[in-house]
Amino acid sequence: MESESIASGRRRRIGPGTIVLIGAGGLLLLVLLFTARFKITGRRALNAELAKIRAAGEPASAGELESYYQSPPSDRDTTQLWLQATEPLGTPQFQSDAKALPIVGMGLETVPWPGEPWPELAEAEQLLAQYQRSLELMHQAAREGGLARYPTRFADGGMTLLPHVQQLRTGVRLLALEAAVEGHHGRPDAAVDAIVTIFAAGRSLEQEPCIVSQLVRIAIDGTARERVRWLSSALALDDAQLARLDAELAACEYRRSTYIALLGERVIGIEAFANPAKLGDEGEAFAFLGAFNGDRDQIMYLQLMGELIAAADKSREAGELAAAKVDVQLQQLAGSRGSRLSHPLTLMLMPALSAFMEAASRNEASRDATRAAVAVERFRLANDRLPQTLDELTPTFLDAVPIDPFDGARLRYRIDAMEYVVYSVGKDKVDQNGQSEPPSQGDDVAARVRIQKAPAEPSAPQQ
Repeated sequence: MESESIASGRRRRIGPGTIVLIGAGGLLLLVLLFTARFKITGRRALNAELAKIRAAGEPASAGELESYYQSPPSDRDTTQLWLQATEPLGTPQFQSDAKALPIVGMGLETVPWPGEPWPELAEAEQLLAQYQRSLELMHQAAREGGLARYPTRFADGGMTLLPHVQQLRTGVRLLALEAAVEGHHGRPDAAVDAIVTIFAAGRSLEQEPCIVSQLVRIAIDGTARERVRWLSSALALDDAQLARLDAELAACEYRRSTYIALLGERVIGIEAFANPAKLGDEGEAFAFLGAFNGDRDQIMYLQLMGELIAAADKSREAGELAAAKVDVQLQQLAGSRGSRLSHPLTLMLMPALSAFMEAASRNEASRDATRAAVAVERFRLANDRLPQTLDELTPTFLDAVPIDPFDGARLRYRIDAMEYVVYSVGKDKVDQNGQSEPPSQGDDVAARVRIQKAPAEPSAPQQ
């Protein structure tokens, strides 16, 4: 009896502690079970999102993106020509050789009009002669169609600069300098050749699924358009030369490239979620939060990207509306402390995309304005006067007056004493009468062409 009493007392003494331990253990078990179920359901939902992407025939991994970025037909593949041409241009030697010159170096960007003194002309000719082989290879690539499939490293998460992109941009500057020199020597055919090759350089990036590459392509086409406007202002081009430039402008299509770039950007995001360390120190800081809510954060990212991609594949207008909607959703996430903690990578990876969509719209506006300016020159040649409105250009030189991508109205047109301007109102949708200098996001997107003087009456505008 005594032993039973002692045992009973011991049980009573350890009872409360045991209950606390059991309760704590049970609570911990519930938390672990909840967390496990939370992560299991999150992973299932994430896998479902990735399956939808693949079912649509779109890449969802770095390896799939490499396969998606296909090479052009072998008889039209000019990749090696572009790489061989631009390799010498990515060296310190070229930077040193070009340093003092306009367009390619640190010299003034403005090139004097033909007939006006150009102090660096001889030095520019020397540079072109020194890198003549690069120019020949680029012109050959253009004659063969200009298509390319450049070496890529998407498995690195897309965070590494693509060297061919930077070298190609340098090659384009060299071509722009060539166009300026040929214009100064009164050789419009050769200058047009150089501009056509610039357009081909941009076309070589057309299928590269990377926003950086597409932004560089936009910049390359911008350089080509700038040279078109300069040459139209500098020399009396004939209709065949103008028609050739018009064909290049008309062939510049950006909707598909925007769609492809967004596909690549989404894969880069997927790779970043799988390994935040690819984002550098900032990505490491998100790894801890991602351990609990990473799948749901990634689902949010994929859903937002999916909205942009689906819209971009439809029309420019749909893409802009989707970008605006995504911006609102991102602002709501950023405005909530809880959302900032639960969706950190989504907030980090998404913001630059709407700026990319806007850059694409500005690029389209510039393309259409420049094309209309070329049509004005063709009309002037045919009628010995400038058109009073853009309606006079249709249907002979334009199928229709281009629409301003920013406000849905037709592009504006203005004739001054020294120039004419075709322009878009730009992002702010405020008509600033074609004012675009100094450039800023809110300014009009303008194509300006100097009115050349008639030979018999040098002081009078050509009408």
